[in-house]
Amino acid sequence: MSPTQLTPQIGGDVVFDLEGSRFTGTITKYTPTTRFAYEEPWPIPQHPKSMTEEMTAWFTAIGVSSADVHRDLSLLDPIRTEFLLTNGSRDSLAIQIITSTRRSSTAWDRFFKDMVTSTAPIWDRLAAHLNEKAPS
Repeated sequence: MSPTQLTPQIGGDVVFDLEGSRFTGTITKYTPTTRFAYEEPWPIPQHPKSMTEEMTAWFTAIGVSSADVHRDLSLLDPIRTEFLLTNGSRDSLAIQIITSTRRSSTAWDRFFKDMVTSTAPIWDRLAAHLNEKAPS
């Protein structure tokens, strides 16, 4: 499992520590045991010259210049993620994960594909943890 800090309420904070990287967000929907959603802002440095080459290349790939980012952050939609938990058949649990943004491009397609690959170990650990806790 990945270390997570959570203030379980709408407007609360969520912090994920994933293999040396820290991601923060604000909770937008919360229903205990069934629904959890949050938005992640982009980690933008205070000055354009402080932006890494990788981040500058990413913004260019999605059609937004780094200068525009610093002039108007509304050009960048936050990434939104929602987890829905539902009871399945035979005492099973289904977890649906929805991640979205309002932009579309090849860079975004690659981003989401990479995200699925990079987070797969987290979901495998979660499944193993839940299977250990399941009544026999």
